[in-house]
Amino acid sequence: MTDRHQYVQKLKTSLDEWDHDLDVFEARMRNAGDDIRQRSQQAVADLRSTRAQITQDIDALLGTTDDAWQRLRLGLDKAWDNVKTGLLNARAELMPPAPPKSGQ
Repeated sequence: MTDRHQYVQKLKTSLDEWDHDLDVFEARMRNAGDDIRQRSQQAVADLRSTRAQITQDIDALLGTTDDAWQRLRLGLDKAWDNVKTGLLNARAELMPPAPPKSGQ
């Protein structure tokens, strides 16, 4: 996807999905034990901070030259990969899988 506006739209859609995932994650953590809740609050705060930085980078991307936007795009792609990894790691650490249902 080389068109800048299509790329930005894709990122904004992904951010909306990420916001939803974080909201669901936070809701689940409210019912967790104290230790898990404390760790999850820090993980969510870190992820939201990164999300805010990505939003600023997206805004900057729209006002750049063609060469500069390609460089910024690489940085945004890397940041986005880090965000996805952070969310998956937090989910894995703080939300252990549910035990199998009886009879399985």
